[in-house]
Amino acid sequence: MATSIQDMADNIKRNLDKNGFPAASVALPLEKLYESAHRDGLNFNKVLEHLEQEGISHSKTAEKIIFFKKPDQNPNQKPGLNLDALKNMDFQNMDMTSMMAQAAELMKNMTPTQMAEIKQMYDNMSPEERSKMAEMAKSMPQGK
Repeated sequence: MATSIQDMADNIKRNLDKNGFPAASVALPLEKLYESAHRDGLNFNKVLEHLEQEGISHSKTAEKIIFFKKPDQNPNQKPGLNLDALKNMDFQNMDMTSMMAQAAELMKNMTPTQMAEIKQMYDNMSPEERSKMAEMAKSMPQGK
């Protein structure tokens, strides 16, 4: 039983390590963690802040909290998608295969939260916007 923020953070880190962290993101039951912190008289959000300072980021769903290694970054760059990488890409002359490879490379650096935001953006598009995007993709050269 954890008695301090540090104790609970250490306990979470042990559980993460057992489940392949930091090589893999690890999901734990959100409600159980909040209950455990409450039982010990702790604020779970303070535990999450402590883990963040130790390089462990998270995103929450309704039932789970997903822990992942905080992306390495320079002080002037926000974590995740590097928009500067998009500036030098020649999308007009890029075939579908090349564009998909570039997209996969950019997505590797995105956090689960950023991925969820992109999915939500797509889900919020009108049928007309989705159709227009599909037509644009169809009109692209398919590659070699």
